[in-house]
Amino acid sequence: MGLAASRRGGCSVANANRGAYEAEGLAPFTYAARGRTVRLSAYWRVPERLLEEPDEMLDWARGALEAGRRAAHTTPKQRQRAKGGH
Repeated sequence: MGLAASRRGGCSVANANRGAYEAEGLAPFTYAARGRTVRLSAYWRVPERLLEEPDEMLDWARGALEAGRRAAHTTPKQRQRAKGGH
């Protein structure tokens, strides 16, 4: 799954692919709305260097697609537990 906003892309992130994003020093996608910052923890920005590395971008996109598919098959309670909630 992907997200495009402000000329920057974002990909769906889950436990299986979160480490790659963290290793790149990336963070979840955020935007401003009604005077506050909204954080979309399921979507993270992709490294800009991937724009010049189409083969690696494809690997990241496949990971994002798999994360999106897994998220579609989980319940809200399961997602909360995965985030460290009770």
